[in-house]
Amino acid sequence: DNDGFGIFDIRSTENQITGGVIPGQVTVTYHETPEDADNDVNPLPDTYTNINADAQTIYVRVENVLTGCFNVVPLDLIVNDAPEIAALDAATLEECDTDTDGIAQFDLTLSEPDILNGEDPLTHTIRYYNTLANANLGTGAGQINNVNAYSNITPNSQVIWVRVDDLATSCFRVTNLTLIVNELPTLVQLPGLETCDAVSLNDGVEVFDLSSLSEQLLNNAPGISLDYFANAADLAADTPIANPAAYSNTEIGVQTIFVLATNDTTGCQNTI
Repeated sequence: DNDGFGIFDIRSTENQITGGVIPGQVTVTYHETPEDADNDVNPLPDTYTNINADAQTIYVRVENVLTGCFNVVPLDLIVNDAPEIAALDAATLEECDTDTDGIAQFDLTLSEPDILNGEDPLTHTIRYYNTLANANLGTGAGQINNVNAYSNITPNSQVIWVRVDDLATSCFRVTNLTLIVNELPTLVQLPGLETCDAVSLNDGVEVFDLSSLSEQLLNNAPGISLDYFANAADLAADTPIANPAAYSNTEIGVQTIFVLATNDTTGCQNTI
């Protein structure tokens, strides 16, 4: 929690301190002060939480079992900050469901600016996992390797786990990333609009209110915007009809209009 305190396995330093002396030849005890170490009182437990924030020196007494002679050496405990990454449930990626199966392909790396939350990408590594347990282990087990083209394995939404390691300290933190697959707008196929060629006396051109069908096209679904296109080329070029409420056909007899529906919240689109 980056409060300057951590839990240390101080006993793990014993071999390094003694230089690998055969067990039983010396006793090793840990103390908060040099006086306690000299007097062999108040030994610390093997698992110890520092009492001075960020850094603290404790003292290790190494005593010869046969002679009682001893030496005392300092041991520095250093608490490094964990990466200050995004909080749980703070990061999401969204894609549109192009084939209505609830599955989409995600580029997980697009989430990295949000995940890093200002941490330097050059000094941290980011790995993605399918379970929290595997993310905490940080091994290859359960790691997602196809990060640029990952397909969710549970329909519609999935939570994956992200581990960020500080390259300098090896401290890490784990957060999650929610993948969301959004539905496309649903459009209803309609028979079309018909009118009589009366205004301009049989020239095959009349004025149509294309927007009059909007509620029927959407089956009254809210939150969806419609754009109308005179032909497929205009749709591909994203050149909509400027005034669909008063559109004069440009093809004689029958003309097919293309409608693009856009969900105002998700940006997902569908055409008809």
